[in-house]
Amino acid sequence: MLARWCLLGCLGIAPASAATGFVGDSACASCHPEQFGTQSASQHAKALRPVRDSPLPAYLMDRPLREREGVAYEYTLVEQGLRIQVRKHASVASGLLEWTFGGGVQGLTPVGRADGKYFEHRVSYYPTRGKPAITIGHPLEPPRTARDGLGVRLDSRTITKCFRCHATGVGETAGRGPQLDAMQPGIRCERCHGPGSEHVRTAGAPAEQGAINIENPGRRSSRGVIEMCGECHRLPEPGTMSARPEQDDPFNVRFQPMGLLASRCFSRSQAVSCVTCHDPHEDARKDHAHYTAKCLSCHETERDSVVECRRVERDNCLPCHMPKSSPSPFLYFTDHRIRVH
Repeated sequence: MLARWCLLGCLGIAPASAATGFVGDSACASCHPEQFGTQSASQHAKALRPVRDSPLPAYLMDRPLREREGVAYEYTLVEQGLRIQVRKHASVASGLLEWTFGGGVQGLTPVGRADGKYFEHRVSYYPTRGKPAITIGHPLEPPRTARDGLGVRLDSRTITKCFRCHATGVGETAGRGPQLDAMQPGIRCERCHGPGSEHVRTAGAPAEQGAINIENPGRRSSRGVIEMCGECHRLPEPGTMSARPEQDDPFNVRFQPMGLLASRCFSRSQAVSCVTCHDPHEDARKDHAHYTAKCLSCHETERDSVVECRRVERDNCLPCHMPKSSPSPFLYFTDHRIRVH
């Protein structure tokens, strides 16, 4: 799942060097306590965690997955992470799971190393299922060897992009994968606002003297906001813009910016963006009234309108115009290509 998402969804990320100028999000808290508090509790902030700091070990160890043809998974907590052993008959392969990718809404996927190489584990945990299952994108048939049971190997380019979409301040070592020495796990303040050292240094100085010195995505155009979010949530490949991306590939429903850019609401207004409905510092709201109010701010109508639509009763707009879709078992997404009926 992670490898597929990174390969398909992270190709637009601009290269980042080591975490030069990063100060850590605790430096942001004193001046921005409300945003810091909300964001720290969000799924974005939990997008990457050391495996021992996440609930994943308990989920995997409680009901270890067993597959046909004698394939069995064994997990042991160690100081460095979660030791995994895969057995197939007399053959055994082992590795160390070090990181948990995912905030836990859709799933939790472990990533580790074996023989110095990163791999995405074959087993993930899905909250909707309530137990582990095969990681999305991995073969459904039993692994041919115990080593195959560990999971999919990730090359240095892919794993670096994975970390950059799930963490803050990730550097790169040429051809050897991500540089994690200065990394802060999870999507934190400086992942979207940029390095904050100069901003902190000039705090309190008059704005005309350059006191801002920080990226404020809210100042971008609507397209600019979508493109920024799309760095990790995926944009269409150049020259491949589709009017119905979810029909080209059902898995595209996972990538909200692709659907939003294909929506008439965006193309006609050039004003709708991700932050029209979502506060980037908090988790997506669950109450449909919040989103219906956003729709009605542009699509208000009189109660005696001849249009037979739920908006007449100020009812939930989403089932008709932004339906939920399940492109893979255990995964459910709201399609962001806003339909027009």
